[in-house]
Amino acid sequence: MKLPTQAQNVNRANRVAEAKASGVNPAFWGQALNLLKKAGQGALSGVLS
Repeated sequence: MKLPTQAQNVNRANRVAEAKASGVNPAFWGQALNLLKKAGQGALSGVLS
């Protein structure tokens, strides 16, 4: 059984491209986004400072 993964692959490729463009490790980028989801804008300030 094959699952439709094209959209996910495109999404992932875009996120990796954005992370590379901003000079951030994709894994770290994912963690930062997760922190934003959990704690909001304050988390991003804490990560960047």
